Amino acid sequence: MSSIRVIELCIAVALVLYFLAFFIARKRGKWWYFHIWVAVVAFVLDAYGTYVMWTMAADVKWDFHTISSIVALALFSIQAGLGIFRRKKLHVLFAKWIFLPTWVVSFLSGFVYLF
Repeated sequence: MSSIRVIELCIAVALVLYFLAFFIARKRGKWWYFHIWVAVVAFVLDAYGTYVMWTMAADVKWDFHTISSIVALALFSIQAGLGIFRRKKLHVLFAKWIFLPTWVVSFLSGFVYLF
């Protein structure tokens, strides 16, 4: 499988899992552990796809897509910290208005970058 396909597969599955984690979180109660598991798996796939993208480039270009991908990974760390420290209101607001929109912009810019 080519590196481009690996990146596309990792990032597409990460997108689905991030949204799944977001919607699972809306179900209160016993689903919180599944929310965490899905979000962490999405992050790992996202980080791996970004790593493959980074190492595949002969000369790393600091374009919009690369910067937004790295920013989205950093924002996940903030998002996880808010969840770990049980700042529920900030965790939800940050996910809804900062992390997910930034990640979707990064995702879409990757497709624009490919074509």
